Amino acid sequence: MTRRLRRVVGSVGLVAVCTLALLGATSVTPAHAKGDIVVAAASDLRPAFTELAASFEKATGSKITLSFGSSGQLAQQLKNGAPFQVFASASAQFVDDVLSAGVGDPKTKEVYAYGRLVVFAPGRRVTLGELADPSIKRIVIANPAHAPYGKAAVEALTAAGVYAAVKDRLVLAESVGDALRIAQSGNAEAGIVARSLAPDGMLVAESLHAPIAQTIVVTDAKSPTARRFVAYVRGPIGQAALARAGFRVPTH
Repeated sequence: MTRRLRRVVGSVGLVAVCTLALLGATSVTPAHAKGDIVVAAASDLRPAFTELAASFEKATGSKITLSFGSSGQLAQQLKNGAPFQVFASASAQFVDDVLSAGVGDPKTKEVYAYGRLVVFAPGRRVTLGELADPSIKRIVIANPAHAPYGKAAVEALTAAGVYAAVKDRLVLAESVGDALRIAQSGNAEAGIVARSLAPDGMLVAESLHAPIAQTIVVTDAKSPTARRFVAYVRGPIGQAALARAGFRVPTH
C-alpha cells in the first residue's frame, strides 16, 4: 500500500490563512481599502511569485501577501470563505471548482503558465525510468488527490511503464513544495517535483502527462488591485519571470 507522510504542522502560509478565516472578512477591510490583497498561490509558484509580488508592490504601492499551498487545499479554503482576492492554481480544475461554488469572476480566468515536472534526487541525476531501480526505496510526490503535480507525476510514471514497479514505494506529500523538502531532507531518495522549485532536476517529457495548465482567476470582484495583479502576471514582466523560473508560458 502507498504510505502517506503525516505532517504535524502545515506551512506558515496555510496557518496564516486559517487565522484570517477565523477572524472574518471585517478584519481585512482596512488592508482591502488600501488596495492590499492576499494571493492564494500553488506551491510551485514560490520563486516566481515572490519576485513578482515585490516588483508589483514597488510599481503600485499595494501590498501583496502570498499564501502558498496545494491547489486543491487552497480551493477548499476559498469555498469555505477564506479572504483571498486572487487564486493562482496549478490547474484549471480547481479554479473551475471555486467558480462553480460562486467564488470569483469567470471572465478573469486565464492560463498563465504551463508547469514542468522533474525528477529530483539529492547528489545524483536520476531519470524517470531509473526510479524503477529497487535501490531507490522511497519516492515522494505531491498527493494527486489535491495537487496537480502529483496527478501529473502518476500519469508520467504510468506512461513510462514504471508505475507498477514504484507504486509501493511512493510517499505522498501535502504539496509539491513539501515533496521537494522531503527529498532534500533525505527522507526520500528521490521526488517528482516542479521544475520551478528544482531547476537542476531531470526534466520529464511533457508528452508523458496531461498539460499542467496553470490557471489564475480574480476571486474578489470588488478589488481593482486583484485585477491589476492578474494582468501583471499575464503581462510581459510576469511572463518573463515565470519563464525564468522554468515554466512554459502561453504563446497567445
